[in-house]
Amino acid sequence: MRKSLIITVKEVGEVTVKEVSPFALYRALNATDKAGEMISLISDCVSLPDGKQLQDLWPSEIEQIVDAFVEVNSAFLGIADKLGLRGMLVGLSAIVTQNLPKLFAESYRQVMESMPGTTAGAAS
Repeated sequence: MRKSLIITVKEVGEVTVKEVSPFALYRALNATDKAGEMISLISDCVSLPDGKQLQDLWPSEIEQIVDAFVEVNSAFLGIADKLGLRGMLVGLSAIVTQNLPKLFAESYRQVMESMPGTTAGAAS
């Protein structure tokens, strides 16, 4: 049975954090677009209240979700550590962390371009 944990994040609401699928992580590790695949994996493991998206959250809010993710995935992380995969997971985490600002900026640009009467990145 897939483990999950519901946490309450101030200003966000109830967030459900679920156990990661080993196959989804394997797919992310072998993907050409590792950052994009990890974003997809995170989206599968984290359910935010309606109308909220990961890119809307502040670091202090994300930190609470990461803590819950580690708690829910303790068995998987323990197995990965025993198999010597910790370095690979840390490296993958670094790739995602480095690419998140770029991915969020790109999604913001796409939203702004789709809104009538706005220009993406225009200075006044």
